Amino acid sequence: ILWLDIFSISQSQITSTIGHIPRLLQTVGRLALVVHPWGRPECLTRVWCLLELLQAFQSGCEVRLTMCPSERTSFYRALRADYATVEGALTHIDARRAEATVESDRLLIMDAVERAMGFDAFNRELRAEMTRCLARLATSMIEAPGAGPSAGGGGSPLSNWRHVQGVHVKAHGPCQPAGPAASQGSGNGNGHQPPADEREDAA
Repeated sequence: ILWLDIFSISQSQITSTIGHIPRLLQTVGRLALVVHPWGRPECLTRVWCLLELLQAFQSGCEVRLTMCPSERTSFYRALRADYATVEGALTHIDARRAEATVESDRLLIMDAVERAMGFDAFNRELRAEMTRCLARLATSMIEAPGAGPSAGGGGSPLSNWRHVQGVHVKAHGPCQPAGPAASQGSGNGNGHQPPADEREDAA
């Protein structure tokens, strides 16, 4: 099932249909979050995206992080070199500053967030879930075939991130990396092949 919110939510009756989002997400069961560009994901600056993302987590959806093929190699390199910077980029969330194309939508969602849980709790929960998603993605990458140290020696610093914020990371659970492995793709230029998930072509 492919769910596009613009077709599932009446754009002329936002107030009465916004409450149906959790049920729609539960029906679909999965959500792909396109983090583009990964260093400053635009989706994390949009209030509709943040609302739907939190509702996906709360509904028990399988949330998958994915990105454009052109971004995958730099993302993988950054994970190996400086995990904290990548984590910071994907958890830099402040719903108070989020934008929307239609100002009345933004105000409606802001009011709903404030009444339901407040912005501090909203941001905190999203950041924690995104931290877990990234940690699982990183773990799946270092456990993938061929994901050993690069040419030139030295282990991957990702191996130090099997425990993130006290959470034991495993390559399964509600947050998973996107898609099956693809058979084609090129190396990252340093003699090391990114894991299969990072070589897949866009579906």
